[in-house]
Amino acid sequence: MEAATNFNLKVAEQLEQLAQVFRQQSLSTVQATDEVAVEPPQRNTSDGQASTSPPYRVAPNRQGDFVKLTKAAFDDGLFCKADGTPATNVEDLARYIGRVFGIEFTNWRQTLRGAVLPDSSLDFFERLMRWARRYKDKIM
Repeated sequence: MEAATNFNLKVAEQLEQLAQVFRQQSLSTVQATDEVAVEPPQRNTSDGQASTSPPYRVAPNRQGDFVKLTKAAFDDGLFCKADGTPATNVEDLARYIGRVFGIEFTNWRQTLRGAVLPDSSLDFFERLMRWARRYKDKIM
């Protein structure tokens, strides 16, 4: 139980750092509802034209891991809205984060379901746990 708590704390720290990067790189506006709408980040190219191609992307064949991580972090309460209230819509959150990486989650639920159904769906979290342990051992 303690190992799982430590793992959750380390994942939460990493996701908070990632969220800080997202906040710095993204432009957001609050809609009339309590959800957040986001414009994808844009980079200036050498000719002065705006480009919507993000500087970072989720690695090929890793979108399933990305959606599992997003859902787990959401369920753990890692994300909140701009006003500080807890995030209430994981699909909206996934679309927001996905836009930062150039991913359009047109069918979030199907993508998540496909990621967690295989027997190997926990392998990703086990690798994260091993990484967290190695990192902790390294800094202690």
